[in-house]
Amino acid sequence: MLQEEALLIAEKLGIIGFSASNGWLESFKKQHGICNKSVAGEEADVRTETVESWCERAREITRGWKPEKIWNMDETEAFWRGLPEKTLSEKGKRCSGGKKAKQRNTWAFYVNAAGGKEDPIVIGKSEKPRCFKKLKDVKRPYKCHYFSNKKAWMNSEIMNSVLSKLNKRLIREKRNIILFMDNAPCNPPCFEGKFPNIKIVFLPKNTTSETQPLDAGIIANWKIKYKSDSSDMYAPEQMDRLTHQK
Repeated sequence: MLQEEALLIAEKLGIIGFSASNGWLESFKKQHGICNKSVAGEEADVRTETVESWCERAREITRGWKPEKIWNMDETEAFWRGLPEKTLSEKGKRCSGGKKAKQRNTWAFYVNAAGGKEDPIVIGKSEKPRCFKKLKDVKRPYKCHYFSNKKAWMNSEIMNSVLSKLNKRLIREKRNIILFMDNAPCNPPCFEGKFPNIKIVFLPKNTTSETQPLDAGIIANWKIKYKSDSSDMYAPEQMDRLTHQK
């Protein structure tokens, strides 16, 4: 990304013959004291026998159901002002997202086993974000369903609203589905059996790193794309800071 930005700057300045080679990149990093750092994460430890037992149960639950009727829902956070997992930083300085890294939205996705999907759910803090001011319907921005609360978290109230609307639509369409969900506070046990056209099945506790279908790559790939697009927007600001701090 630094090389791409350097080429853009060279073009604007009319510099001919500059290629932003790997050698130039290493010299630039050395001159400005920049190194590559990773932000540590965590991995869940799930017992193999628990996962195997659940997989067998899931096969029994879905027996006789068509793939397009087998659905899965999950949520994730998007730190829209946070640093990427890997970033260039000055040597000797701690790699931290700082206060701005806490500014985030929650996204919820629901997809089916046949490859179908519904419009995602986005939860922010502001009821009417400034970036939505030109939209006619702030509840339906860019093919999403938008909700808000003080913490920008998914909660049982929002989930109940989403499932109620989905159930009403399924009744109109005379359809029934199975919906696999995390056993989380926003998905209370009372949801099970509450919606006549949605058979809700909760995943085993503390196993979602292995049993949650959306965690098998869909959300991870979405985050890669999200971070890539965010980094492209953030890169000019970073380049300007690096070139003017010395």
